[in-house]
Amino acid sequence: MGGHSDLVEFFIERYCNTSQINFYSESLSLLACQSGELALVHKLESLNLFLPDSVTNFGRGILHYICRSMNNKSVELFKYLFNWYQLSIGVKDQYGRTPLHYASWFSLLSVVEYIVSVQCIHVRAGIVYSKLMAQSDAPVIEIINNTRIKTNIDYMKRNQRVTMFSSLLKKASTCPNFHINATTND
Repeated sequence: MGGHSDLVEFFIERYCNTSQINFYSESLSLLACQSGELALVHKLESLNLFLPDSVTNFGRGILHYICRSMNNKSVELFKYLFNWYQLSIGVKDQYGRTPLHYASWFSLLSVVEYIVSVQCIHVRAGIVYSKLMAQSDAPVIEIINNTRIKTNIDYMKRNQRVTMFSSLLKKASTCPNFHINATTND
């Protein structure tokens, strides 16, 4: 997950079990994608350890995991894997969430812009907006009796969300059916 290809190589050279998955059914390939490090994925590919069809029990694949990355360089990894393995950009997990939902949720502006640039389908603005405003970057502290407290808001991430929403709004405003005052039933 940390993207440390030198440490991964160290463990592989010492015959660590590379096919083991963790409690969340995450494979080495998925965690490498979550790191956002292209070099790490290339290292795993060179050792024939990268599995582009890795999926968790929840239906989350490698594109979903790249979009969970906190690495600003993850767009290069996303582009590479999307094009090299000819992956579906609209793949959904068991809850119906696509990589775009995850990229929006984790405020990955460059990945969101790339997905929007190649995706030919329209995305409901409410879904993207709700993911933009969800504070996935604000750590939750659990206290006894399942009381949850969120620590201070990460204002850098908040600014990234605002920038991303502004970028998407500008792009949407060029669509012929765009109406700034449109409302929904809820």
